[in-house]
Amino acid sequence: MACLPCVPVTMALKPHQIQPPPPAVTTNAPDVAHQKIYRVAVEREFTPLIVPGEQGRVTGFEADVLEAVGNEQGFGVEFLPMDWQQVFPQLDEGNVDVAGSGIIMTEERLQKWDFSDPFIVAKYAVVVPTDSTITKSEDLRDKRVAVQPDSAFAEFARSKANDIMDTKTIWMSIKAVITKEADAAMVNTVIAEHFVAKYPNEVKVVAFTNDADIPLGYALKKGNGELQAQINEGLAKIKASGEYDKLKAKWDIK
Repeated sequence: MACLPCVPVTMALKPHQIQPPPPAVTTNAPDVAHQKIYRVAVEREFTPLIVPGEQGRVTGFEADVLEAVGNEQGFGVEFLPMDWQQVFPQLDEGNVDVAGSGIIMTEERLQKWDFSDPFIVAKYAVVVPTDSTITKSEDLRDKRVAVQPDSAFAEFARSKANDIMDTKTIWMSIKAVITKEADAAMVNTVIAEHFVAKYPNEVKVVAFTNDADIPLGYALKKGNGELQAQINEGLAKIKASGEYDKLKAKWDIK
């Protein structure tokens, strides 16, 4: 069995309190004094989309895509890693310009925030033990499903399963499956495929292809049309140039 990081699977979640934004740990920007730099709230780790790098630098597919967009559009980005429960409050308070970390563009969120065009489209999926008989979302009804609370994953899981196990991070959800404390971990296909590649003898992915697509985008405060347009234009450029496909290959995104 692959070696697992020594972290507790579950922990008590404190009530939501808006905290001051942490200092940015990385600036992905050329050394141009007058260049606009946007602050981006992200979860501390959301592999493979947001990945802690060397010397505190934030990497991952989603971070690299936004950096490439900024290079095309002439702006820089500063990433501020924090707990997931703080990402949207920091955006609402105006402490950051963008919120990220695999944010699913649900109807409810689209009413509260503006979004870029999707940087990728996935499916809901579960990571399950290799001998699991789960094949579709309806099979979750009598199973214990690990999920990160206050997320679109949690909303979907609660609509399908009766026994929900809250974990602080996505990795803790995955670990709960590996250690047999949960029958499934609710994620999306991008995350699921990453962890199955890492732990092929312990888990497999079941994609819910019959359920709706889930577009992932960068969230902005309502009315920030200028930045929204810049990101969308940059996304189109890096897709046309082939840079987007290079980043997908770098992070092994299908």
